[in-house]
Amino acid sequence: MPNVRAKPKQLPATRIVSAFILVIALILAAHWPVLSAGALSLDDTEFLTNNDLVRSPGWPSARTFLSEVMEP
Repeated sequence: MPNVRAKPKQLPATRIVSAFILVIALILAAHWPVLSAGALSLDDTEFLTNNDLVRSPGWPSARTFLSEVMEP
């Protein structure tokens, strides 16, 4: 008995292109509101650069960070 392999079935190009367009449309629809969002202010200096807890890391700083999460 000869060894005959079946050819894998290929999807038509129009179906692949349609699926690709659908995925792009869904991604754009999900991310569209972000495009109109503006940054109010950059607070990196307040919370990172000038923050003594970040500038001097240690166990007391970690305890303060964790306790502020539980009780701000």
